[in-house]
Amino acid sequence: MFQSTLTSTYVTICDDTLCAANTANRSSMGVCAFTANPIHLTKKKHDLSQNMLTRNHVIRQDNIILELLESGLSRNELLIIQKKFAIFDNPNCCIFEFFTDGSLIELGTEHCNISCMFAHLDRSFGIPQVEFYTTIDKWPSAYRGELLAVILALMVVPYRSKNLHVEMFKVAAHIDCDGNNHVDRLAKSAHGDQDRFINFTNTAPSIKVLSLWNDIIIETHLRKFIKMVSQIKGLEKFINLHRNAKYRKLEVDWTSAFECFNCDIANNETSMFSSKVKAHKVHLLIEEIPIIEQMKKSFLEIYDRWKCSSCGLEDETFDHVWTCNEHRPLILKIKNNTINLLLSLIFEYNSNITDYSALLMLNIWTINTDPDNFTFVDFIKGIIPLELT
Repeated sequence: MFQSTLTSTYVTICDDTLCAANTANRSSMGVCAFTANPIHLTKKKHDLSQNMLTRNHVIRQDNIILELLESGLSRNELLIIQKKFAIFDNPNCCIFEFFTDGSLIELGTEHCNISCMFAHLDRSFGIPQVEFYTTIDKWPSAYRGELLAVILALMVVPYRSKNLHVEMFKVAAHIDCDGNNHVDRLAKSAHGDQDRFINFTNTAPSIKVLSLWNDIIIETHLRKFIKMVSQIKGLEKFINLHRNAKYRKLEVDWTSAFECFNCDIANNETSMFSSKVKAHKVHLLIEEIPIIEQMKKSFLEIYDRWKCSSCGLEDETFDHVWTCNEHRPLILKIKNNTINLLLSLIFEYNSNITDYSALLMLNIWTINTDPDNFTFVDFIKGIIPLELT
């Protein structure tokens, strides 16, 4: 039989006379014979060492590292780092500053490999310097390596980390930052270390994590929600510009307006011509076309005292370009062509409509400027009134 301790395995003679080894034909087996599977012995020793490490370094039984990651060298190092940081559990006086990085090599080949790493290099508050790097299996993506590095860094900070204020800083490319250069070298060197890898437990995908926004559970697709929030924040910043004070008082169909900015090309295509057209639309929207008053801001010594090049009487402002008497015939032609196009589109989708008077009575056909109502100048800029849709 054999007995095991934390460090050794001992094989001794069995004293049981009924044991199969003692009753077997020894002539064919030899004086000393026994059967054992080395895999079982190795696994036993591995399990014992893992239990010993867990007892010495695990802080809490519901440790997220044990819950999400399978045992291995990388998990052991994370537990040790977590133990080092455990005493710095005051979120009001301790600041953890991590440099993180991820690396992806040879994508699309059998040698494809992802690595990630983090390093705490600042000795402020007495927090020790640590570094960690590992490789990741499956689903190759540079974003996966970058994101996992951040998540692993958050996993080793004290368990009160949910009370910490987490700030993300992006180090610009080609900036000679010592911390960033250090983690970049480690992330690349990790590709050659086959002993360090992260494997998630089978139960990890079943752990439910509810995403919150302002303490409200996000019940829609998370990626679409983030996209929507980003778009709304951008729209809010744009509307709150001083030049758009008029539109904050009026009802604008911003959804239709932004669709018009992108309607000339499919979402899965790119085109230099389309980019130029869209840039021109944006310049109209923000009133940044190359007019005399705009040029004065950059070259006043050249364009000082210049007036409208068409009438020579008024300053060539954005509004004057569309209301100048010299331009009026052309603007009227543009307006009539716009009305005819809208009528043809309406007739195409609904041929039963015969009364178009409501459309023609809208203020958007007025060729002047008005701080309180929509005019044709707003329509030219790409602003679409809600009453039109």
